[in-house]
Amino acid sequence: RSLSIDCMQGLPQASWPLHAVIIIIAMPFSISLKAYSKIILHCCKYPDKAVNGVVIGSVSKKDQSVQIQDAIPMFHLGLGLAPMLEVALTQVELYCGTKGLSIVGYYHANERVDDLSISETASSIAGKIASNCDKACLLMVSLA
Repeated sequence: RSLSIDCMQGLPQASWPLHAVIIIIAMPFSISLKAYSKIILHCCKYPDKAVNGVVIGSVSKKDQSVQIQDAIPMFHLGLGLAPMLEVALTQVELYCGTKGLSIVGYYHANERVDDLSISETASSIAGKIASNCDKACLLMVSLA
């Protein structure tokens, strides 16, 4: 099963179970229940910390929609540490290569549960991912 949202003017809001709000900056996309659950559980495990990770999947050749199949939680401390980030992204890319997938986006939750602002760290990591996948999405998560 997957959940689908068509983005309206780039910043739609959707209410999900657990009162989570995800702001998506992307083309139309679908997210698997597995990926969604991993993102929410990662945020719930560290509610007082900023957390991030990447989403993996594919881009539909038919309608250019992003199909998120899984999420890979990355950090809950030191989100912007370049050496750790480089190693983590390299490992995810190698994993994706074995599964025929690619990194299609980035998710980020700020320290305050009601804060959906896009930090400089989130923006730069999402930009790096977007340089490799032109349909990449940014998911900002809030459990407020």
